[in-house]
Amino acid sequence: MRCNLCGTENAEGSKFCTSCGASLESNVTPTAPVYQQPVQQPVQQPTQQYAQPMQSAPVYQQPVQQYNQVPATMTKEEFLALPAMAKDKKNLKACYIICYVCAAITLVAQLAGGSFPLDAIILAVLGVIIQLKNSFVASVILLAYSIFNFLVCIFALHTVGGWLIIAAGVYAVITTSRVNKAYKQYQATGIIPTDAAA
Repeated sequence: MRCNLCGTENAEGSKFCTSCGASLESNVTPTAPVYQQPVQQPVQQPTQQYAQPMQSAPVYQQPVQQYNQVPATMTKEEFLALPAMAKDKKNLKACYIICYVCAAITLVAQLAGGSFPLDAIILAVLGVIIQLKNSFVASVILLAYSIFNFLVCIFALHTVGGWLIIAAGVYAVITTSRVNKAYKQYQATGIIPTDAAA
């Protein structure tokens, strides 16, 4: 039995080394400490988030159901014939009828006075444009002309006249503005109004 301390060979069964006196009972061959190397895990390369386009699941949108929505193909005249525009159509009709009546009265008065019927022609032309085109510009011209004519009657003729044309001009401006706004909204959305234009 070899002594682990001094390396001397001793007889089998000896409890102590005959050379150095070290105990042979704990004669255990020392082993070098085992150092375990840490397990090397593969290094994960950082993912390149912006190298490839991000793909997401396709989004399916439900079509929005809107009532009375059709392609915007109606003309302004067809649009004005809708039931929701009936009130505005009546107002426009009243405006151009007043223009025609005033034009006829002015025509008779100017022909009787021997002057050229320019005022009658202006009223008749504006009435026709408002009737056929529902023109906001023509309505503004009618209102401006009626105010000018009213002032001329007051300061030049010293009489009050032309107030009916002013009323027609005011209604024409308000109505054509409202109709044009509703028609532009219809062209943008394709939705036919079911209520009167606001």
